[in-house]
Amino acid sequence: MRSSESVLDELKKMVVELTDLPARALTAEACLTTDLGLDELSLAQLLTEAEQRFGVQIPDRVLRPGLRDLADYILTEARRKDA
Repeated sequence: MRSSESVLDELKKMVVELTDLPARALTAEACLTTDLGLDELSLAQLLTEAEQRFGVQIPDRVLRPGLRDLADYILTEARRKDA
């Protein structure tokens, strides 16, 4: 079973690959659009990659808050799916 921190670390790596932002700029509380500057296309790419990597469906509304919120959602859905 994954931990919240391992999911968060994987999400950070995906964002770094999409944006070329330095990893140190990515905090758990960073908002994907406001703080990190992801546009609609980047958000869609992140959503698609995260769904494939973690095997869960992620509604668009979950992408709007921050990385921690997204990691928590993924972990909750993965646990629900495994139950």
